[in-house]
Amino acid sequence: MRADFWLVLAGALLSFSRIHAQECTSLKGIASNHAVLLSGSSDTLWALTREEPDRYAINTVAGDGNLNAKITDESKWNALYLCKTPDVHSMSYGAGILVVLHDTLKNNFSTFSRAADGSIRRKAHSFPWSARVMQNDSIMQISAVSVTNDGKRFFFACQDGGVVQWDPVLDKMSMLIPGQAEKTLESLNSDTVTSPDKRINAVSVNKNGLLVTTPEKVWKYSFSDSSWDSSITASLNESSYTLKKFVSVFSRNDTLRPSLYGLINVSGSVHEEDSVILCKYDTVSSIWQVLMDNGPQVISFGHGGVVYVVSGKNKIEAFLDTLVSSVSERNPRALVGSAVFQDSMIRSLSIEYPEYVNDIMYSPVTDSTGNLWIATSGGLFFSGNVSPDEVVRSCLIVKRAPSLASGLEKTYARPGILKSGIYDSKASRTVFVYNLSKDAKVTIRIYDYNMDHVKTVISGKFRKAGKNGGPMGRSTVEAEDSWDGRNENGKMVAPGVYYYKITADSGERAFGKCIVAK
Repeated sequence: MRADFWLVLAGALLSFSRIHAQECTSLKGIASNHAVLLSGSSDTLWALTREEPDRYAINTVAGDGNLNAKITDESKWNALYLCKTPDVHSMSYGAGILVVLHDTLKNNFSTFSRAADGSIRRKAHSFPWSARVMQNDSIMQISAVSVTNDGKRFFFACQDGGVVQWDPVLDKMSMLIPGQAEKTLESLNSDTVTSPDKRINAVSVNKNGLLVTTPEKVWKYSFSDSSWDSSITASLNESSYTLKKFVSVFSRNDTLRPSLYGLINVSGSVHEEDSVILCKYDTVSSIWQVLMDNGPQVISFGHGGVVYVVSGKNKIEAFLDTLVSSVSERNPRALVGSAVFQDSMIRSLSIEYPEYVNDIMYSPVTDSTGNLWIATSGGLFFSGNVSPDEVVRSCLIVKRAPSLASGLEKTYARPGILKSGIYDSKASRTVFVYNLSKDAKVTIRIYDYNMDHVKTVISGKFRKAGKNGGPMGRSTVEAEDSWDGRNENGKMVAPGVYYYKITADSGERAFGKCIVAK
């Protein structure tokens, strides 16, 4: 093997490593195509994105009354890479700020806000637990696991630390422990919590207060008189199931009679192993009714009883639920099925359906319509002005896509480094990004370091110029213009430097390179 090959490969890998070692970098646009979490309002969106290897960024756009017109304009977005790649698993937007939970072993969180110029400002915070509690962390678990807000205050589910209530204006914190009076965080000790089995799993805001989920009970906390109510029973209407613990309880608050839902861990004959099911609480019979035997990973409520769910790794559906507490249909038929969502997301975009759907959020705009956001591994999708009669419309995609001059003056492979260890997943492929000056038939070939032919990716395929309606303003058709690291015989190529050649029957052509690493 030639020595200069290894120098090129080592240099590229070092460059790749340095790119991902950057910290706290601000930029215009969206930091990554892989959207993970969503939060926001009818006119502001915050999205957490990630890049390999586990580099996260906060991204935001504000509509100033016209969000729909700005959402696909990269220049309207701002992003901020998070320092030291913290583990982010929950965030909540309210009172003009975004709260992000990260570094939970140290009980830290950050707030993010938009400056006058649109850039993102970050401020670090911590929970003032007493030193005595921190030293007893082997006995008590006090790290925050989720966060929500009521538009003024933020509420953190802190396991044995109860619910921490934070007023960002006063920067004041207090502790709410089920069945007890409000306390200061400094007063927490191992005697405060009656049993580790009753530590808090989740907290959500309902019409008049909080819903606090523990494994054994669901507690209601009233904002008006600071009282606790544990009258919600732990009984199921399904004899084949045994309720083991509550995972998370939450309500739909768009009706005069809010419906209460719960993700509940059960065992029983329907599933051989323990599983999580979706239930609805019947306030008349005081019993949990099984709504879905397979609990979805993500739930978001729309207008008029529409419920959006994500199940599996990339299946989106919407079903229609009653606006009262009773269940009309178990395992309800989809009002809109996964195939319709897929079609609305990729129709005319010439892209593949994303491998992972990570989050979905319905944000009301009027009394009957709202915006639907879908965070995926292949970009952030947006469907505006949806209603109970049309729960999803043709989606726009918000995706990092640097502008390219036409005429194949500049092309690139995304990503530039292909990892051989993950060849069998879609994430392993590299996509060739290019822009023709006019419509033409295109051929893309791969060559090795010695310029021996390795594979023809496409041959004589018709492609539009970006200015003539090519997908996302360029000519690339992602579903076809990509290479998975295999040769013409379907075998994996050896690690090394490879070159691609793009030629069009219009006479335009371009060369570029990508690297296959171990």
